[in-house]
Amino acid sequence: MKRLLLHPLMVWVCRLGVAAVLLYAGIQKAWMPLEFARLLKEYHILPDHVLNLTAVVLPWVEIICGLCFLSGLWLMGAAVFLTSMNTAFVFAIAYRAWLIMSAANTGFFDVSFDCGCGFGVVYIPAKILENLVLAATGLLILLSRCKNRGHDQY
Repeated sequence: MKRLLLHPLMVWVCRLGVAAVLLYAGIQKAWMPLEFARLLKEYHILPDHVLNLTAVVLPWVEIICGLCFLSGLWLMGAAVFLTSMNTAFVFAIAYRAWLIMSAANTGFFDVSFDCGCGFGVVYIPAKILENLVLAATGLLILLSRCKNRGHDQY
């Protein structure tokens, strides 16, 4: 299984998939920074003075990381960013879901909202799973690069 997961073709396919997600999400948010800032505010995590900066910068960082996954440039840094960013998103989304569940007295599997990812309203259990898969994909790419250090096969 490890051999299959770290196969250069599998890693390349993962890179293309991650690049597509990051580029799409980043482009969706880059053209609507005020709407993205409004969605970020609903998490009640970031202080107000950081919201606008985050809403402007984060989409462009996602776009740059997507381009890194496509080109192979700065791949290790992009993979670290992907893993850490999506891990943080899991906690933020779970926290916001908990706030909604507490206020509306609803179950976890019934919670859906626009999380700000650029894909519109999503069911939260599926979104958390998606972010965990993206974080794991970043780890897979990191492991493959460490394994093949000095042997750029893809």
